[in-house]
Amino acid sequence: MTKTIFYKTIKDVFRQISRRRFKSFMTFFSIAIATVTILLVASSNSYLNTSLDMQLGPQSELSVNYTSENSNKKYGFTNEDKELVNKISGVKSVKLQSEGLSRQLVTKMFSNQSQRTVRSLNEVKINSQLSLLSGTLTDIQNGSATSVLISDELAKQALKGKDNFKKIIGENILLNDKTLHIAGVYYTTSDPNLLPDIIVSQKPLTTIVPKSYDTMVVKTTGENETLLKYLVANQLNKNGSNKDFGRYSIINNQKALAESKSAANAGQFMFIMIGGVSLFVAGFGVMNALYGSISERKKEIGIRRSLGATPWDIQLSFQIEGTILTVIGSIIGIAIALIISGIGKLFDVSLTISLGSVLISFILAIIIGIIFSYIPAIKASTQNVIEALHD
Repeated sequence: MTKTIFYKTIKDVFRQISRRRFKSFMTFFSIAIATVTILLVASSNSYLNTSLDMQLGPQSELSVNYTSENSNKKYGFTNEDKELVNKISGVKSVKLQSEGLSRQLVTKMFSNQSQRTVRSLNEVKINSQLSLLSGTLTDIQNGSATSVLISDELAKQALKGKDNFKKIIGENILLNDKTLHIAGVYYTTSDPNLLPDIIVSQKPLTTIVPKSYDTMVVKTTGENETLLKYLVANQLNKNGSNKDFGRYSIINNQKALAESKSAANAGQFMFIMIGGVSLFVAGFGVMNALYGSISERKKEIGIRRSLGATPWDIQLSFQIEGTILTVIGSIIGIAIALIISGIGKLFDVSLTISLGSVLISFILAIIIGIIFSYIPAIKASTQNVIEALHD
């Protein structure tokens, strides 16, 4: 008997929802949006933490950074540095990574020797702004393996402060002991960070210019990390290829990882709170929808009471209606979140929605439905039967 009454109540609830399609849809929509927000924030935080773990590495990895004393010149790590660190006890392997253009080489011109940065003409992406003070670009543009362009700063150093650049055109320059000739001098003093000291074609770049790397990643045995950090930095600062032009230092990956995760978790908490507030506000939408339903069905409630329905029957009917509204809205929200997650995977954005987060959002929706339908349900169940019938 009780089951029959319950099923009839459920059937009646869906009939009422169907009668008020627009109001029901708006209630579904508000609950769905709040659910999507909570699920996507939870999944995006998981994706962010995984990305941070991958980028900053496990505890058994050290990242070594090199800071040049001259901000206009960029040096880095060489294979000799790699071999040097590999010899340290406790080091399992060393990997060099390049994130940008940081080639440097030993240059000798007119008995002046120095370390200089070099790029190919193709890598200098501002060819149209390259201002020649003397000479020609033709040889470099044609791929000459024996011609170079030098900066006005380097030319002045060779000419002992003078700027008679025509004198230097055609002269020889040694790049890592290979002889090339100077085809032109270009202007760099307006923005020295944009241009290197020397520009060559691709051919000499691949044959005589050693590649310098931006970052060194050291895999360790995981023991005596503090001592190992000191030994690596000390060895490089004493014997590193570019020890005379800057300083080597260890990047504290775990500290950066902890700070990044802390910031990510704070952001996640804020957005989950926003989602929670959205769900709470959606609860008022459920309450408003039920008050509207009570107003429309006042006479029907009176008839049901006169035919023997108890206040509990009326209350249960409206409590179920409110809960069903939030449950359907939550199911729609979960479906939307799963679709967005699937679309994200097509673009290599892994938004993994866990079963736990789905269950939590679903249970929250049920709780919201029960809480916010309680007061309207009580009001409906305590209506005066005579007043309801005469309304």
